[in-house]
Amino acid sequence: MTESTADPPPFGRISTTGDDKSFSADCDALAIKEPRDYADALIVSAVGPQTTIKAVCAVMGNSRSLIMSARNCGPCCPMAKPYERYIRTDGAFGYRVARTKLGYDTWHMLAISEDPQLIPVYSQRAVLDKLKSQRFTTPLLDGWIGWLVSQLRMRSHLRELTCFGCRAGYLNVTDAQLDAIVSEGVRDGHLTISQEYAHV
Repeated sequence: MTESTADPPPFGRISTTGDDKSFSADCDALAIKEPRDYADALIVSAVGPQTTIKAVCAVMGNSRSLIMSARNCGPCCPMAKPYERYIRTDGAFGYRVARTKLGYDTWHMLAISEDPQLIPVYSQRAVLDKLKSQRFTTPLLDGWIGWLVSQLRMRSHLRELTCFGCRAGYLNVTDAQLDAIVSEGVRDGHLTISQEYAHV
């Protein structure tokens, strides 16, 4: 008899704690930023009873803590093995929080941090869009993004977050730092301006 190769359930578990009550819910997506001694929750997607989801939404809107326990993650996820981590949800940027009813006493909620450095869906295109946002003044061409991503990662300005059920990134670069990287790339011949842009 062979062992089953069925995929494990794509859910972890999150729990909120307070002075008087505690709640837990199934978690289908989570992205956290991990400094040395704590972790910031930047994306939380969870499913559960209405009272539980209301409690989690309340946590995301104030300074209470969120305790996360994630298990049975997909094999492509950095959190594929049993994982438990203290998660802080009282960051300085706040969250965009939405919730919707799925069925009888079953609700879904999604909280995404307002941190301007967060890339909720990580890709080279998403990084390019972020670099072309109003946060930056350095002119860029689309064809430069491959080299720029490699340089940003090498210099620790760009990284993928620890994720479960999603793929998010974090871009921590100033306008001056980006300008210096682009200037270096143009000077050293890594970034070139094609003929069609030469007159601009």
